[in-house]
Amino acid sequence: MHGSFEVPVAVKLLGLPSDGRILVVGCGGGVAFPALVNLCSPSSLTGIDIDEDFIAQAEEQVQRTAIDAELVLGDVQDMPFEDRSFDLVVDFGTAYHVESPALAMGEIGRVLDTGGVLLYEAPLTQFLAHPFRTSGRRLAWKSAPSLAPARNAGLWKTRIKR
Repeated sequence: MHGSFEVPVAVKLLGLPSDGRILVVGCGGGVAFPALVNLCSPSSLTGIDIDEDFIAQAEEQVQRTAIDAELVLGDVQDMPFEDRSFDLVVDFGTAYHVESPALAMGEIGRVLDTGGVLLYEAPLTQFLAHPFRTSGRRLAWKSAPSLAPARNAGLWKTRIKR
């Protein structure tokens, strides 16, 4: 659903940047990659996931669709990227489900370049997708004070790094 519905709608409603360096945290099997490439024309596309099986599935997706993407086995709570490495970070819920959302949000803020955009699922979206697991979970915005609220499209929101 991410690739065929969520990404296209989010890109259009929220006016996501194009031609930039994109990071997808918790990239899973890479299902959002084709839509991101087609709609955002990134200069680079990187996916990170902590699950080896998901990285293997993402690698198959990249090969099958001839997408140029770097895949990284790693944790959003401690990412192996330089500061300010990305112009757009896409998070379809990963930061809600990690052990320390504060670490995840701090890392996202660290790797996002000044003026960069974070696309993330609104709390309602998470509740609808995972009503029991998400109950009471919030994103730790205090851990990423440089990420200022930007646009709201109901189920998805953006923040811009100041």
